[in-house]
Amino acid sequence: MNYKQYIAQVIDEDGEEFNIKTFAVTMQEALDNIVLMPSITHVVQLNCDETDEEWVRHGNLDLNDLREVRDLITDEKELLEVLTNNEKS
Repeated sequence: MNYKQYIAQVIDEDGEEFNIKTFAVTMQEALDNIVLMPSITHVVQLNCDETDEEWVRHGNLDLNDLREVRDLITDEKELLEVLTNNEKS
């Protein structure tokens, strides 16, 4: 797998806005990595300089809904296959 560095502009539970790095195969996996960080409450922007991918939302993405859905997932291996499937295309 070809892991890339993604930079995310996020907001934490104290309302502080800052950038974090995460490494993932796809943008979807990078977002999933951030969903798993409990102190992060919102994503403002997510990008990868290596591939020029950029995800910008009009308004901040609240992660609570994504966390609720993610809690329903029981098969982590299958989830990883789905999240990284875009690279094979």
